[in-house]
Amino acid sequence: MDSRPILWLPSEIWFEFLDRRLGILAETQANLYRLRPSNYGVLSGLLAYLMQSVMFTPPLVNTFVRESLAALQYRRLCDSFGMFFLHTLDLERNPCLEDILQADSADPGIKRILGELKAPGARFVRPARVAGDEAGDIYPIGRNPTWAEIKRSLEGNPFDIVSQWEFPMNLQSYSDAPNSSIEGKACKIFIRFCRALWVSIHPGWLALGEVPEPATIEEALECWSLHSVVKHTMNIEFRPCNSGRFKGVSGARTASFGERWKIYFVDEGVVLPTRFQAFGEETGYIHLYRQTVRPLNTDDTRELNRCLEELLSNCQCLPDSDLARARNAAIWKVDKGKMIILVNADHLRIEGVGTQTRGEGRVRRAPRAPAAHRAPKDVQVQMLIQEGYNAEDSERAVRMKAKGVLAREKHKVREEGKRKAARRSKKAKNYRNPPKRQQNKARNESDEGDEEDEAEGDEEEEEREDDEVEEEPEEDEEEEDEIEEEPEEEEEREEDEGGEGEAEEEDAGREGW
Repeated sequence: MDSRPILWLPSEIWFEFLDRRLGILAETQANLYRLRPSNYGVLSGLLAYLMQSVMFTPPLVNTFVRESLAALQYRRLCDSFGMFFLHTLDLERNPCLEDILQADSADPGIKRILGELKAPGARFVRPARVAGDEAGDIYPIGRNPTWAEIKRSLEGNPFDIVSQWEFPMNLQSYSDAPNSSIEGKACKIFIRFCRALWVSIHPGWLALGEVPEPATIEEALECWSLHSVVKHTMNIEFRPCNSGRFKGVSGARTASFGERWKIYFVDEGVVLPTRFQAFGEETGYIHLYRQTVRPLNTDDTRELNRCLEELLSNCQCLPDSDLARARNAAIWKVDKGKMIILVNADHLRIEGVGTQTRGEGRVRRAPRAPAAHRAPKDVQVQMLIQEGYNAEDSERAVRMKAKGVLAREKHKVREEGKRKAARRSKKAKNYRNPPKRQQNKARNESDEGDEEDEAEGDEEEEEREDDEVEEEPEEDEEEEDEIEEEPEEEEEREEDEGGEGEAEEEDAGREGW
């Protein structure tokens, strides 16, 4: 040992050893949570320190933890063995561990650090009924609360909105049904289904360290009541089942409690996901369901499924299970560190879902803060008042000044527009929108007609040029004749205009009659 040798260990052995230490400490803490001894805070602080010491030395240690370590001779044991052990810890004794503080109330610092500790299963309390408040007892958050109000109520205290569990009277026939009947077979399958689902949950989510073990149909339905779920589980989040039971609810639809028989009771031949494979073994409820359905005819199978659907539809709570492989099929769904539990919409103490928040629970917007500065006109008025002018004259002066400024701005804009117009070219001033184009057919016809006219015009021009060459000597004579004929044409034009005037007068007289 004087040479200070180094012992090399495979990483698998070392990390497996650390994992076992952490696992045992976590399991001990879970048992302490269930037992809740009088020094639960002292023991929790001690175990938390030991968990941190597995990987590193805790930088901050509370006073009551330091005193507990000193009483247990932590330093001496570590120097002797290189590790700390709790040899005298026994959870079945009272006290569990000697030589430390036996009550949290003896040290005020423990309560200040850990706060008030609630008993397991007592996170929610059903409110006491107020005498004479029948409407408030039936609809504690209103007849038609919004979907958001229902969610907030389930998060705060689900006992406010979920009705108290009572065995339904319409299921009395299942209690008295013989084992050989379809209802009796459905009860047997349903009881095993309840026991299997509760067994599949990890112990870390159990508040009491034990799960319900129903033996009758009444106990099987009661184990899914709100009171039973709150009692046996921890770190849970209740959500309303959006199955379309109420109108006006937005968001993705989920299967109702009755329709979930297709998720839990799978037909033979369907490949089960990993989480459901154990239920298909000989002791599983899916194996019992398939074995029961195999000899039945179609009508009896349909009746058995109807009975299972009716039993599920009367449950108050169920886990948010999903059988689809693409969505990572699971029985107990966890979201953001919380176990998701669905609440049956039929057991909510409401008439419907509204769209308007109640006046008491309406989230009101905070009042808008006033502006930090006055308006510029108000500042000018106040400055004139400070100079000795009265308020009316000051306001009139500021108003007239504002009109003058506005008139100058308008004049400036008009002058700028005139200058821009003067700088424009004549082409830009005379610019107009081009005519609309004709249709292709009309344009093609006009093009063909233009080509024919151009051809005819060319022929006429050639003939005219030939005639002009031949008739050049006679041009002078024709010009003299045209000069002589001009006066005659003017006389004829005057006569025509006079005739038109007389005709117009006759028409006007005729219209008058």
